[in-house]
Amino acid sequence: MNYLLLPLLVLPSVLGGCARFSTTERWTIRGRYGNDGGYPAGYKFLEDAPVIQATDFFTCNQQTIIQTRPCAGNISLCGLEPQGLASVTARFSVTPVNNNEDVLRSFFGLVSGAVEANGRDESYPNRKPPRYQACGEVGGSGRTYCLAVGDQGWIRYSARYLCVNGTAEECTDGPFESGTKLVVCGVDGEFPNGDLSFESNRTAETAPNYMASDMNPALNSSLTCGASMSELKGWSFGFMGLAVIAGFIL
Repeated sequence: MNYLLLPLLVLPSVLGGCARFSTTERWTIRGRYGNDGGYPAGYKFLEDAPVIQATDFFTCNQQTIIQTRPCAGNISLCGLEPQGLASVTARFSVTPVNNNEDVLRSFFGLVSGAVEANGRDESYPNRKPPRYQACGEVGGSGRTYCLAVGDQGWIRYSARYLCVNGTAEECTDGPFESGTKLVVCGVDGEFPNGDLSFESNRTAETAPNYMASDMNPALNSSLTCGASMSELKGWSFGFMGLAVIAGFIL
């Protein structure tokens, strides 16, 4: 019995984690455009987020005009609207040394707690803390792009993040080395918080490695969101209980 319970006691060190995240900052908006939110001087941000294509690569012609609803009441224009499901996850400016999903979720919870301990940002009293992960419908904005015959392109959705600078401390087996300075970004609320943009080429200027698909990837029904933070916390407390019980038995 004792030997069977031993793996329960050593599992936390295998998973790894950090005990502290040091920061004096509050969450700051990071959108698609450089003037979002008025960034503090010297604030470091990440590169553009992964591309989310929210329509087919589309060509406006007489056939597709019939297939789309009139744009702004003009029956000679195609109306292109974003649609589909997209999943967005927290991002880090430094590559984790431990990519275990539970470890990253736990670390993000640690960061969120450290930021909230700095008090509410009086400039944004109603701002809610960001989430580690959000999944939802990107077509809820009601935005329609009007295309003339011969125009082609696709709509890109750029999620909005809330970010903070800080230092990971007292880390064991990742997700970062102790003393690592990094930017941590969480997803700002529910979809469709963020920006939509029309891209007239297969590849966007800010995403040269992405080739727009003829079929909208956001309509892929296999997209999922994974466990929520509340589920993770429940798992953690349950695991701690098992470890305590095992300790008494041993």
